Order: sequence, then C-alpha cells, then structure tokens
Amino acid sequence: MKFNYSTKDIVTLIVVGVIMGIVSTANGFLFSALFVLPYGNIISGFIGFIWYIAGPLVMFLVRKPGMAFLGEAVMGVMSVITGHPAGIAMMGWIALEAIGTELPYLCTGYKKFGLVQMLIGAELAGLFSYWFGIYFYSTYQYGWQAVWYPYLGFVAISWLGGLIAYYIGKGLLKTGVVGSNFEDTDQTGITN
Repeated sequence: MKFNYSTKDIVTLIVVGVIMGIVSTANGFLFSALFVLPYGNIISGFIGFIWYIAGPLVMFLVRKPGMAFLGEAVMGVMSVITGHPAGIAMMGWIALEAIGTELPYLCTGYKKFGLVQMLIGAELAGLFSYWFGIYFYSTYQYGWQAVWYPYLGFVAISWLGGLIAYYIGKGLLKTGVVGSNFEDTDQTGITN
C-alpha cells in the first residue's frame, strides 16, 4: 500500500471529482423533478447510478489507497458548492458512499482494481446511500412501501455506476494522460 500521491494523482482526483460534482448537482435537480411525477419515487431512483461513478473511476485511474473515498469526497464538496438540491445534507450520503466505494479495494489489500471491485464498490455505495435516505427522510415511519419503492432504484441500478466508471477509465487509460504508473490489467492476468 502506497499513500505517496503524486501531483498527477492529485490532479486526476480533483478533475474527476469536480466534473462529477457538477454532474451530480445536475442529476440532483433532474432527480427532484422526476420525483414529484406520478411514480416518480420509483423512476427517479433509476438515474441514481450517476452518483456512484466518481469513487470507482478515481480508484481505477490512480490505484492507491484512499482514492475511492477521496474521489467521492471531492465530488460531494463540489456538489454542495454548485448548489445540489440536497444542500449540505449531501455530505451524509457522500460519506457513506465513499466508505462503500473504498471497501472492496481495502478487502483486496489494494491489489485488485478491476471491474468486479468497481461493481461491488458502486453497489455498496448505493446500499449505504439507501439506508441514509431512509434515516434522513424518516421514511421508516410510513411503512414498508415508503421504504421499499423510493430507493429501490438506487440499489437495483447502482452497479451501473461502476460499469460506466470502468469503461470511462479504460478510455482515459488508452489516451496515456492518466495511469502511467501501472499496466492496464483487470487483475485477471489479461492485459486490456
């Protein structure tokens, strides 16, 4: 495990975090607009995967401990700065998403950074986000339908954030702009 971040690592972290923070804010407004429509509590959940791209993408590009957590954190700060509809409460979701995103890499000793870890990280981020939403909005007091439907989309679709991050990361690695510190493998022994 190396914590010595290079300037390139930090720039990658900031650029991805800032871009995804702006995208997150736009997605927050779209989510809010969809949520008030008939069946909007279900429909809006299916665009939540966008919030689970930053952490896996930064970790895939930099591949050092803490980068998934920091990627989510930078995205969250930028989301608040750019006026995310959830406001400062966004940081509650971000903190839990960051932990969920980091866990699969921690469990492998930061030796595997492939698609499987990205999918699991995004799914855990979605699951942790789901539980924070239940707590934050106190939906638990309205019965199982209030708990189940609004966040079903988050858990059902959050893996898509990891998948999209994987392909964005592979595209960026091919440019040579990022990721010069390692060979582009998905830890299966297959060079991509």
